Amino acid sequence: MSVNENCGEINERGWLNSWESQGFDDNKCFAELIANSIDAKAKNIKLINNNDKKFYICDDGIGMNKQEFINMYNVYNNNKIEKRIGNYGFGTKPAQLKLSRKNYNKVITKSEKDKFYTSYVNWKDIFEKGKYTGNINIIESGEDDIKLFNKYCKTTGTLIEFNYNQDIINHYKNVPKLCYMTT
Repeated sequence: MSVNENCGEINERGWLNSWESQGFDDNKCFAELIANSIDAKAKNIKLINNNDKKFYICDDGIGMNKQEFINMYNVYNNNKIEKRIGNYGFGTKPAQLKLSRKNYNKVITKSEKDKFYTSYVNWKDIFEKGKYTGNINIIESGEDDIKLFNKYCKTTGTLIEFNYNQDIINHYKNVPKLCYMTT
C-alpha cells in the first residue's frame, strides 16, 4: 500500500537566500527604487547623504495608504497595472535588503488621504531566523518620523532610510540624472 504525501511548501530560508543571487547589484537596487518612485508619479527623487550616519531616498510621489504599504512587503502580488515599470511587487524587498547591507532599514510613507506610516525592517534578524513572513513591523508614524519625512519630502511620498555605507555613496555617480543628491 502506498502512502500519499502532500508537498509544495516554501522554504523561507532558501527563498530569502535566493534573493542574494537574483542579480541585484547596487545599480539595479537604485534603479528598482527609482522605478517605484516613478510609478508613484514622483516629480522629484532625492538621494540624500546629510552626514547623520544615514542615507535617504526620498520622493514626492503619491505615497501609500496603510493597505498599499502592507502590500508592498507582500511578495509576488498580482498588481500589474498598465503603464507602470514594476510588476508583481518583487524588486523592492531585495533592493532594500541589498542597500541595507543585510542589516536594517526604515520606510516612511504618506498618501494624500491617509496617515503617516513607518516600517522597520531588520534584515539581519530575518536572515538569522530564516523567516520573512510576519517579521516586518508597520506602525503609525511617531513624531520623530513625521519630522524626518517633512524635512525631506514635505507633502506626500516615500522616504527610505538606510544606515550610512560608503559603498552606497560611491554609487552616486551611477544614478540617473533625474535624481539629485544633497550633501
